[in-house]
Amino acid sequence: MARLEEINRKSAEALQIIREIIDESLEIMASGRDETQKVTALWEEFLREFFAYLKKRSKETRRNLFSVVSFKNIWPR
Repeated sequence: MARLEEINRKSAEALQIIREIIDESLEIMASGRDETQKVTALWEEFLREFFAYLKKRSKETRRNLFSVVSFKNIWPR
């Protein structure tokens, strides 16, 4: 149970950081087209790395996190 609590704590911390990054990204994007392109590139790199790591670890462990997560249940309505 302690490991689940640790995952919950870390995911809450990560979510808070991601919210801050989203807010800052949107503020920077309001500055102009060049800044929007730079922010877009940062987000694309972040998401590329995130999904690549998830795919890599899924292959290594033979446990696919994507196969058990329902995007229908998490996608905002």
